[in-house]
Amino acid sequence: MDLKDCEIIKVMSEELNLTKTAEKLYTSQPSLTYRLNKLEEELDVVLFKRLSTGIILTKEGEYLAEYSKKFLLEYEIMKKNIKNIKDLEEKKINLGISTTMAKYKLAFILQSLKEIYPQIKINIISGNSYHELPKLLKEEKIDIAILRGDVPWNEEKYIVSKEPYGIISQKLLRIEELEKLPYIQYETNTVVKSRIFLDEWSKIYLGKPFQGEIMKVNSTEASLEMIKSGIGWTVLPKIHMQNFKELNFFPMVKLNGEPFERETYLLVKKEKLKDENIKKIVENILENKERYFK
Repeated sequence: MDLKDCEIIKVMSEELNLTKTAEKLYTSQPSLTYRLNKLEEELDVVLFKRLSTGIILTKEGEYLAEYSKKFLLEYEIMKKNIKNIKDLEEKKINLGISTTMAKYKLAFILQSLKEIYPQIKINIISGNSYHELPKLLKEEKIDIAILRGDVPWNEEKYIVSKEPYGIISQKLLRIEELEKLPYIQYETNTVVKSRIFLDEWSKIYLGKPFQGEIMKVNSTEASLEMIKSGIGWTVLPKIHMQNFKELNFFPMVKLNGEPFERETYLLVKKEKLKDENIKKIVENILENKERYFK
């Protein structure tokens, strides 16, 4: 007995007429009768009796009809649940975001996206902008990457934010004071860029690359806490001052007035944009980038 047999028994119990049952199931009456005979042989029972006006079900037939109805109902519920599972899986998006952006900007971005697209589940993976996120994107372990700094990428690539670099200190310092106080440096790719910008800026305003004392630390928070205590100064993008608003930020600019900046990019594979949900999230972030990354 299979799903088709259950459908036959259900319809037969409702119509109580073999001709009407065959018509409803889009089959011939001989084919229907043959299948019912095989089912009776399989179960070793009589399922119905013929009358001049149609058929009546035996007790065994009535039991099988009730069983068939329950089975078909459960089958439909199972199909619906499987479809829901499939839909949920299709609507899950893996968003990779740099650790710094996750720390300062993610909560607002995620809250906004969930309000607009409650049906889309967004899974967050944070990591290093230079090494982890591009690798995860290439391996398709994430669908979209939001990372700070430029990385090689031959597919879709958009600038969503530009952060000014500046000198951060406890109090405003004159340019000539900088080499008299320690420059506190956090050893990461971000700070390698900071040092490049510092040397370029120093050449413009001091006539030479920076040559003062350097103190190295293992986190931006450690460097900012030291600066808060008046120990020295550093060069960082302005985003790092979110929790240190009492410190001073002096923007670094070039001779032409252009600021030294750090870009934040959104990266995605072209193929991924064929997914309507990923496309919606990308378009929303790009349309609202000034609000999300201010």
